[in-house]
Parts: sequence; structure tokens; C-alpha cells
Amino acid sequence: MQDNNRSELARIDMERRSDFMSMLKGFVVNQAGYAEKMANVWEKVAEETSGYAES
Repeated sequence: MQDNNRSELARIDMERRSDFMSMLKGFVVNQAGYAEKMANVWEKVAEETSGYAES
């Protein structure tokens, strides 16, 4: 019985770690995509407002 409990706890711990790593990878990919979109927006703003600096 104790061996079953130990193996079940080990399995749950491995699942938990795997789920956490998957969530973390998804978060990083999402943040990288968001940062890229924000960089594109700021680049567009810089282009559109560059004329103000030359005046």
C-alpha cells in the first residue's frame, strides 16, 4: 500500500512539473509575441511622428 502511495505521489509530482513547464513555455511564447507586436506599434509611431522632430 505504501509503495502504491509513493509511486502515485511521484507520478503526480512529475505531472505537476510537466504541466508547470508547459504553462511557463506558453507564457514565454505569448509574452514574446506581445513584445514583438508592441515593438511594431512603436516603430510605426516613430515613423509617423518623425516629421515633428525635423520641424
